[in-house]
Amino acid sequence: MLNNFISPNHRTSPRSFAAGWSLKHKLFGYMLLLALLLLSAVMAGLFLLGHMNSTEKNTFQALDLQLELFEKNIDNHFDSLAAAGIALSEDMTVFLESYLHMMDMDFTNLNNDPESIRHLLTIIPIQAIIKSGQQTSKIH
Repeated sequence: MLNNFISPNHRTSPRSFAAGWSLKHKLFGYMLLLALLLLSAVMAGLFLLGHMNSTEKNTFQALDLQLELFEKNIDNHFDSLAAAGIALSEDMTVFLESYLHMMDMDFTNLNNDPESIRHLLTIIPIQAIIKSGQQTSKIH
C-alpha cells in the first residue's frame, strides 16, 4: 500500500541517488563545478606567476625604494655641502691672503692686533656670502 504512493523515480539505493535529480539541477551542478574548477585554475596560475602579491609586501617594497632614494638624496646633499665648504675655504684663503698682502701684513701679525681682526671680521661676511653664493650655484 505504501508502495503505491512512492513514485518510481524515488529509490533509496545509493546507486540511484542522483537519478531523482532533474536534468536542470544536474546541469546547474556540473556548471557550478566547472566554474569552481576554472576559477581555482586561474587563481593557481596567478599565484604561481606572482600577480597576486599581498598589499603588505607591495607597501614594504615601495617604502624600501623610497628610503633608498631618500638616502641617495641625503648623500648627494652632504657631498654638495662638502664641496661648497671646500670652495668657501679656498675662497676665504684667497681673500685673506689678498687682504694681508694689501695691508702689508703677515698672518702672524693678526695674533695680537684686535683692530685688524675686527676690521677683517666686518669685511669677511660680505665677501664670503657673495663668493659662496657664486660657488654654490656652480656646484648645483
